[in-house]
Amino acid sequence: MKKITLSIITMFIISSSYSQDSKVYFGASMGYTYPGGDFSSSQDLKQGIHFGLMDAGYRFSEKYGAAINFSASLQISEKYEEDVFFTLSYWGIGPTYTLDIGEKFSWYIKPQLALGLKAAVNRDTETTNDDIRWKGSGVILGNAFMLGDISRRWRYSFNVDLFTGKFKESEINDVTVDLNQNNKFSRLILSVGARYNF
Repeated sequence: MKKITLSIITMFIISSSYSQDSKVYFGASMGYTYPGGDFSSSQDLKQGIHFGLMDAGYRFSEKYGAAINFSASLQISEKYEEDVFFTLSYWGIGPTYTLDIGEKFSWYIKPQLALGLKAAVNRDTETTNDDIRWKGSGVILGNAFMLGDISRRWRYSFNVDLFTGKFKESEINDVTVDLNQNNKFSRLILSVGARYNF
């Protein structure tokens, strides 16, 4: 995965050096995540904070492009005797389609595969020290409503993402178990962000 990420970022940088137009962008976002699905219910997950830590993209034309991003979220799980933090992270990669609506508004559509999907809970109390981890995969239907003049360097977005997937295995204190039930999840992610066009 690291090789794929480095290759894509390198492609963005090299391509931008030969282009006079603004085709490469980097950005970040922050918002809320709303859990759903059997897995979320089994862990008694509450809504949490979503961080779009890295969002990079390249436009091959006015309409089509590609994007890669790294995201993470932090939620509370009330399944256990004490409330614990549930963390989730993943890489998203896929094509993009841009629908320009006027000079200051665009609808940015990006279906993605969620790669390297990982989640974790750490219970560290006086009586328990359990380190629980999950691995899986998913798909994301991403929507970004971009505000700001298309010709400007900075643009701002309101993002609505629907994320569905499933966890395939769990690891509890270094013991791995395959998951066959209560492993599907969904989440609605609402966030705001900013991007810089190079």
